[in-house]
Amino acid sequence: MRNFCIIGTGFDIAHDLPTSYEDFHQYLIRKYPNAPNMRQSFNIKKIKMPY
Repeated sequence: MRNFCIIGTGFDIAHDLPTSYEDFHQYLIRKYPNAPNMRQSFNIKKIKMPY
C-alpha cells in the first residue's frame, strides 16, 4: 500500500459505520462478557524499543 488516508470529521458517522464510543463499548461487552467481574490490573511492563 503506497497511500494511507485517515478521514475524520464525521465521515464514518455519515456513512453509518459503527464507530462511536457506545459501539465500541457494546463490542467489548460481546467480546469479553466476563470482563465486568474481573479484577482490574494495570501491570504495564516497560520495554525498550530498538532504534
